[in-house]
Amino acid sequence: MDATPDIFATLDTSLLEIFQRGQLVEHLRNLPPQEQSRRIQELSRALRDHQPQSSSTAATSPQVKYIYFIWLWNYIPLLVINFTKIKQDITVANVLDYTFDTITKMVIFSLRVVRFTVFVVTSLVYFHRILRIFFVFCDVMTFSNHFMRDAFTYILQDASGMLKQHEIIMNNEGNVLYFLKNADNNGMSSWNVLYSAIYNTVSATLVTDCIKIDDSTNVTCQLVTDSLIFKLSQVITTYYPSLNSPTGSTVLKLSTLLLYMLYAILGDIICINVWFFCMYNFLDRAVKYKQIFVNLRGIVWKSLVRYLI
Repeated sequence: MDATPDIFATLDTSLLEIFQRGQLVEHLRNLPPQEQSRRIQELSRALRDHQPQSSSTAATSPQVKYIYFIWLWNYIPLLVINFTKIKQDITVANVLDYTFDTITKMVIFSLRVVRFTVFVVTSLVYFHRILRIFFVFCDVMTFSNHFMRDAFTYILQDASGMLKQHEIIMNNEGNVLYFLKNADNNGMSSWNVLYSAIYNTVSATLVTDCIKIDDSTNVTCQLVTDSLIFKLSQVITTYYPSLNSPTGSTVLKLSTLLLYMLYAILGDIICINVWFFCMYNFLDRAVKYKQIFVNLRGIVWKSLVRYLI
């Protein structure tokens, strides 16, 4: 570490006086006074930001804050606002730099969020079958073909717009991107396409019974409400009728959904543990009989060889 003292750290001379004696005097001389002050502030800020400081200097020099407290008689806090520091640091150039840095960080953060969202959605689509294997016992426990679709149907049972959109999707052979076939929608923005695709995907998850009326091409759908989660909701409202009111409907849905998911997931965990336990015991017994089968194979092989020879 260089022990040479920094003579500029305590130099009590303005930058303008230093530059007037240096090679920048010709550059600043022909500028108006306001432009000279602005250039000097930029140079001062650049020197302050990029000039290396020793650890001893940084440790000994206290950091000046914009707002701080001082204690009167060690009991009364007094707020102090350092307007001099604010005037020195908050300049037009600093505000522009801070704004530019903030916008850059926001753009980078938005790109990371979009990239992470795409990664999560892609992973869920790719590993959908694997996840379904682990949650297959949930369907068995809830007597359903897809327990999550039953949960979505229960949550969205009052959303009439979702049911109408589900009928439109069924009329288009279950294609959630049917709107892209319409020539009027060719000018849709990427955000509208993404929103419509997600909305249609959620609408398509409803469990319904769809029928055609009078041999027409359009179908009419009704929600299937005989699943376990609807029965559980009916039981709760039987013992707690107050939850059936408009004010208690949210509490009813949350309580029913919580009990339903706990029952399904805990049952799935128990069934998976039982399945692994059975497989482990089966393989353990098979390994114990391995030597018997190996010896039996040797006896049969030798007997056949001797018989044929």
